[in-house]
Amino acid sequence: MKRLYRQIILYAGTIIAMQLPKNWNETILARGGHVLQSSEWANFQSSIGRQPFYGLGPDWYWLAFNRQSAGLRYLLAQYSPSIMRDARSAIESIKIRGGDLGADFVRVEPVGNITDSEIIELGGKKVGDVEPAHTLVLDLTKSEEELRAGLESGHRNRVNTGEKRGITIEQTTNLTVLPNFIKLLHDTADRAKITNHPDWYYEKMAKSLVDQGVASFYVASVEDNPASISLVFDWGGTRYYAHTGNDQVLNRQYKAAVSNVWQMIIDAKAAGMKSFDFWGIAPPDEPNHPWAGLSSFKKGFGGTVIENIGTYDLPLNKAKYQLYTAYRKMRGRK
Repeated sequence: MKRLYRQIILYAGTIIAMQLPKNWNETILARGGHVLQSSEWANFQSSIGRQPFYGLGPDWYWLAFNRQSAGLRYLLAQYSPSIMRDARSAIESIKIRGGDLGADFVRVEPVGNITDSEIIELGGKKVGDVEPAHTLVLDLTKSEEELRAGLESGHRNRVNTGEKRGITIEQTTNLTVLPNFIKLLHDTADRAKITNHPDWYYEKMAKSLVDQGVASFYVASVEDNPASISLVFDWGGTRYYAHTGNDQVLNRQYKAAVSNVWQMIIDAKAAGMKSFDFWGIAPPDEPNHPWAGLSSFKKGFGGTVIENIGTYDLPLNKAKYQLYTAYRKMRGRK
């Protein structure tokens, strides 16, 4: 029976490793695709040794990358599978591919037409989120007047007075910005007590995505001193507010990040983009969440909360996965 079901899955959808179809971006955009499933993101991941694998069915698709942790091999599918319908086929497809590759488990973040109970029924085990399960998306088809009216009053005042307060903003693809960007990422992480990716990851990500025309920097400065630097992604009609570092003194004094984000928004609208994705907020029912302050900042620009079911593991080698789970608990991880 299992062999027959596998044949049905492979017949209903194509599963191929390494090279994505030439029309991959167009295909997934028609199904609500995200930049983390794009061919450009796959090119970046490949450049750092994470091979892409994909599955494509009539009503679903997924993109995943090979990873390792604590001696285990797994596939990571960020904001994926994307499911219009037939969640079972989508989940079984990625499990089959993981098994073919000798993975010990598959880590998925399903979006679309799937519920918590369905992924659990299909063998999913809830774990700490890799990508945020909640985000905030601003509709850029509104007029600039409507967008401005949607600002929280404090944000609106800072936007209106930014130039008078000596804040200048530049969008650039010049990679000489990277050292200051990484410095401000460290400053922000130290204050928020969070762990960033290694410096090399940001360097390679920025270079790859800038070279592919997806990424750019926004630099807000006060008297030529960077106060806030953001790396944004533009893909599929959406601008993503991906990574930001703030000078903990200058930004607190001048609130330069507010002016910086507003410039990103109106520039994206002027460029014809349809939405601005703030990339992650705290769950609405967790006022003491570590991201509560950041979430309040983002919500000050308006937007609609989008919720997904979060991150789940699909164990394939159950004995090894149990040991892995025990190891994570010992280290205080979900």
